[in-house]
Amino acid sequence: MAFVNCPACGTRNSAFNPRCIGCGARNGGPADERRARPSPAAAVRGGEWVERTIGSYVVEESISSGATGQVLRARDPAGRNVAIKVLHPSLVDDENVRRRFAREARALGAIDCPYVARILDFVETPLALVLEYVNGESLERRLSTGPIVPGEAAGILADAAKGVQALHEAHIVHRDLKPANILLGEEGGKGPRARIVDLGLVRFLESSSGSMRTAANAFIGTLAYASPESVLSDPPAPATDLWSIGVVAYQILSGRLPFSGGSRRALVTSILSEQPPTLETPERLREIVASLLAKEPSARPESAASVAKAFEHVCELLSS
Repeated sequence: MAFVNCPACGTRNSAFNPRCIGCGARNGGPADERRARPSPAAAVRGGEWVERTIGSYVVEESISSGATGQVLRARDPAGRNVAIKVLHPSLVDDENVRRRFAREARALGAIDCPYVARILDFVETPLALVLEYVNGESLERRLSTGPIVPGEAAGILADAAKGVQALHEAHIVHRDLKPANILLGEEGGKGPRARIVDLGLVRFLESSSGSMRTAANAFIGTLAYASPESVLSDPPAPATDLWSIGVVAYQILSGRLPFSGGSRRALVTSILSEQPPTLETPERLREIVASLLAKEPSARPESAASVAKAFEHVCELLSS
């Protein structure tokens, strides 16, 4: 395969790529076009953010990166830490991605809840969300050391359920709740034990258009945490997020996912028709998780608020 270096940012690309994977400039395109977008083109080199500023914010470090962009730690003009979610330059011309990004901004802007990371600002160039900075680690990283003891797990799950309830009260379904999207506060801190972040796949309940699948009929989301109705492409509803809380709960209590398979087809079959191994936890916790993982949405708890209360009650029982 032939390779070329992007003349705008220097990233090595396949000669067959129409756009640079590092900055989004057209490979072999006219120099005038590359100059028309100097800020995004110069922002990313070799997959890492290199610009020192985004709007009025000074970038300090990269926190994480994914297929659609990066999350950076930065400082605002007053010197306070903020988290900036910046869209990858190669995606700025993708209208579907831009709409999803704007939808996340609207969703976050509609929420005022300590269990959901707040949006502070929206930057147009480069396209970025400025979010409240949570000084802690993701639940995903915390799970890399193994399962969490029942009392602590119940507290984390109660806070996550409160965040989900806030979304539902704003007529929003998260659709991609998982450990990577739950941030834990600092140990011993006075704030919430968990906050929900990354609303890139949210769906407003009043909207009846679209589905959870792309034009190519590809599933959008994280399959291991998807509910049976989501797998079958039914319209998202609050019960969808309750299932995901159940999957997260099972995972943090046992250290493994409740449903698995060697292929996507096998995983779908497991989600639709199998029951997970019994949890070795206090009985009340087993009952809550089992109710959340009911195959029929109508058999799950009535609301995320009732789930939060149930987990809080377990916390009280285990601490008494």
